[in-house]
Amino acid sequence: GARDPGRLVALAKCHGARLRIVGLDVTDEASIYAAVDEALTAFGRIDVVVNPAVRANSAANGEMNDADLRARFETDFFGSAAVAHAVLPVLREQRGGRFVQIVAHDNDADNAAERAAQAALTSYLEALGSEAACDGVDVDIVEPGAMLAETIGRATADASRTKPSARVVRLPARPEAA
Repeated sequence: GARDPGRLVALAKCHGARLRIVGLDVTDEASIYAAVDEALTAFGRIDVVVNPAVRANSAANGEMNDADLRARFETDFFGSAAVAHAVLPVLREQRGGRFVQIVAHDNDADNAAERAAQAALTSYLEALGSEAACDGVDVDIVEPGAMLAETIGRATADASRTKPSARVVRLPARPEAA
């Protein structure tokens, strides 16, 4: 799913019937549940959900007002949490599955709203993951920092798991080119 489903057309050409493209806006609850319903209708179950945190533009800290802060939390925190709320009951009922949240944590970022929303989301999903583990559902939080997107999948697959609960995978920042 994507806010602009047209961006996923190339994937559909590669994966054919194994892929469904749906419009998905994390700030619209109906669109989230419609995407989950489409996946269940098309495939009968959901095994893995990967949800990248959406990075909305926001004002600089000194120029930010309450509306800017709320808009950032609406997308980055509440939108991502809403996706989890829609899919975790399905995974629990299936007695298994994985929810992967990509959190574009950049500790060097000076945007206070972005850092606050991402920290809140990480803490929230860690607690949610502890609860979901009892039902065989894994919640992973991947914090890639400045690393390139194509390496995220490898790092997630290679991460070792110490106990059945939420885990945070922190990837090192990409070294600067010499």
